Amino acid sequence: EAEHSAQLAGKAGALLAVGANFYAIASIYRSTDSKELYPHRPSGSPSHLEIAFSLGNAYSWQAADWSFCGVTGHGSGRALYGEFCPLGFVSYGAGDSDSVDDYVYIYGMDAASYWSTLSSTAPVNTYLARVPKSSILSATSYRYFAGLDSQGRPLWSAHAEQMYPVFSEHSVNQVGCGSLCTMAATIEEAAYIGALGRYIAVAQGNYVAQTSFYEASYPWGPWSTMA
Repeated sequence: EAEHSAQLAGKAGALLAVGANFYAIASIYRSTDSKELYPHRPSGSPSHLEIAFSLGNAYSWQAADWSFCGVTGHGSGRALYGEFCPLGFVSYGAGDSDSVDDYVYIYGMDAASYWSTLSSTAPVNTYLARVPKSSILSATSYRYFAGLDSQGRPLWSAHAEQMYPVFSEHSVNQVGCGSLCTMAATIEEAAYIGALGRYIAVAQGNYVAQTSFYEASYPWGPWSTMA
């Protein structure tokens, strides 16, 4: 008996407020999604990631008409699309009030790693995208971290296939967790702590309480381990 009934079906994995506008990284069911693949809709989440948004409040949610990445088909006909799969935002306080510039920053994985088509022994890389706050709903406005120039300044590319990791985790899996504890994990989100002038990031493993914390001076690092 919520005052505002749900407008969308699916799952959201991250949430950000920019002023009075709310944005989420989500997997939202569409009328075009195969009923064969998702017989339990609206439970769970479909195999694509997009931006969901609620402008001016936190209850009038809609889904963007484009996706960052996803999977089409199944079995031998399964195919990936998109290069960058988003995970979480960099938060700058309530309503983004402590933001240091005019951008929203998003951490993510490459599509093959996100949809588990690579060997689990491969290093796990974290990538970074940014977009002007006024253009979050525009797919063509996103730029991807492509390394540093000779002066140590970040390079940004409009082409996701040129993205370069901001963090690479090489930790070896450990015995436990019923079989193996996957120790290598991506940075999923971060918060900027203005009093410290530092970014505090978190990485979540496959199991509850399997968590790592990192800190850096910039969203693109370099990152140092806290715990």
